[in-house]
Amino acid sequence: MMEYAVSIENLNLWISGRQILYDISLRVPINKITVIIGPSGGGKSTLLKTVNRLIDLYKNVKYTGKIVVLGRDTRKWNPYDLRRAAVYVSQTPNPFPHMSIYENIALGPVLHNMVKDKEELDQLVRWALEKAMLWDEVKDRLDEKPGILSGGQQQRLCIARALALKPKILLLDEPTANIDPENTEKIEEVLRSLCRELTVVLVTHDHGQAERLADKLIHMKRGRIVVPSKIQAV
Repeated sequence: MMEYAVSIENLNLWISGRQILYDISLRVPINKITVIIGPSGGGKSTLLKTVNRLIDLYKNVKYTGKIVVLGRDTRKWNPYDLRRAAVYVSQTPNPFPHMSIYENIALGPVLHNMVKDKEELDQLVRWALEKAMLWDEVKDRLDEKPGILSGGQQQRLCIARALALKPKILLLDEPTANIDPENTEKIEEVLRSLCRELTVVLVTHDHGQAERLADKLIHMKRGRIVVPSKIQAV
């Protein structure tokens, strides 16, 4: 049985010759919320994108060290399979504007042949929206475009879209940074419920949020882990 969802050893990363991450070593426990906190420009988002190799899409990237996700070295993963297993959600809500709310959730499962018929797809869409605490707010508007939703609702839609892929790890890059307090509270409630079923890695600037959510807390500054966690529940 795996002890950790993610294990990183001696990670150093450069973009266009400039070093961004320095000697990062950490372990992310399974089915817990790990929070990475620190000032802007500290490398938090870069670290998150390195976990599922989204960073590979950048130009002139080089990194050394070892990253193991779900028991496999990430260099041995097909990157598309890795990004489905460890789904990234960005700070800015980015639902597909030309698709309906329903289609936003359904697209991934259809592309990955995860369902056998429309009935099963309908059930999966509802399940994902319920998990994101959005179903009751959109169930009568599934055919409408996501532009009708508030920013916080759009962010929960993006979380639902990620959940529809049935990932093992959810990588969240400051998901409540630009969200109103009511939707922030709902997203935090969603994350607390989700960690019973999957692993959450959350980047935030909000110390209060970190204290409320973190099972494990990692401090970063200038590309380094600088302070041992004060929350060591695992």
